[in-house]
Amino acid sequence: DEEPDPGGRFSQHVVEVCGARMVEEQEFSVWREGGAEEDEVLEAAEKKRRKELYSERSMMLLPIESKFRVLAIKLIEWKWFDRFILITIFVNCVVMALDDPVNMDSSSIMATISFRLGIVFQVIFTTECLSKIIAMGFVLGSNTYLRDGWNCLDIFIVTTGFVEYVGGGGNTAVLRTFRLLRPLRALRAV
Repeated sequence: DEEPDPGGRFSQHVVEVCGARMVEEQEFSVWREGGAEEDEVLEAAEKKRRKELYSERSMMLLPIESKFRVLAIKLIEWKWFDRFILITIFVNCVVMALDDPVNMDSSSIMATISFRLGIVFQVIFTTECLSKIIAMGFVLGSNTYLRDGWNCLDIFIVTTGFVEYVGGGGNTAVLRTFRLLRPLRALRAV
């Protein structure tokens, strides 16, 4: 299949990384005998892509090579991550449509289920938010979390959700209104 390179070098013509970036052959040629393997070429291309897309340090703490940060990057780039969040948003919309906090007895089974599902949704959306902040960085840098308007909406919704649950039992009707912004997050996928 492959033609041997002069000088015993193995040239990687084009490498597709995560279905997005292409790497040119001059950047990643390696020795075939006793040198790097194709996996190492792909790993080098992935590191280069990460450095182009993400800030050097996340929250001035985690370098781009940190295993924890690499794991967060892989998580937010995983195609099923966004799909899971969209499904969660849809289910959350159904639960909000069924919820009637004004006319519902707070001790009823439906109120209890709605409250517990609200906590589950809050945990899921908080995990998404924190994963993206760890992967992208928070605010310092060109491609950080708060540089995207949709992420600003996300963090606003997550923050108001926490205020609703730990707010001390005051009037949470206004804070519940902010939960209605969650379906707007689905527009990001369009």
